[in-house]
Amino acid sequence: MTVLTSGRIDLHRLERQLAREGLVTARRGSGLRVWHDGESSVVDTGMVSMDGLSDHSIEQAGQLLGRVPRDGLICVFDGPAGRSEAWPTVVDVARAAARVAPLAVLDDHVGTLYLIHLDRGLIGPEEYEDVRIRSKQTNPLLRRLFGE
Repeated sequence: MTVLTSGRIDLHRLERQLAREGLVTARRGSGLRVWHDGESSVVDTGMVSMDGLSDHSIEQAGQLLGRVPRDGLICVFDGPAGRSEAWPTVVDVARAAARVAPLAVLDDHVGTLYLIHLDRGLIGPEEYEDVRIRSKQTNPLLRRLFGE
């Protein structure tokens, strides 16, 4: 999983945001290990080079963000997306990243791109696709919706 953002992700701010949201973090190299206290499932995060991402991922994220993503955070965990015990933690990491670097999307690397809403969490294509297809004004609309 990769969280792509319209702004820069500051790991110190991300770490503080995760702590405010009740998650436990530990520094690991250039990233963070994140988990909920008392749970065994963890999410390892690290900054990702935009050069290492596919053009397709960057293009799709850019369409939703209204600009080319500036930064990315990789999330590694055991199990499948959506069904892993660590999935709620991945969503929490994505929401925290969206708080420190507004306008963010989550790429699951299997074909789905989610908008990250600060309160609702992940918004799938079934909710945003209709708006994206109908109007060239989508990006300004989404930016207003997500508070940038």
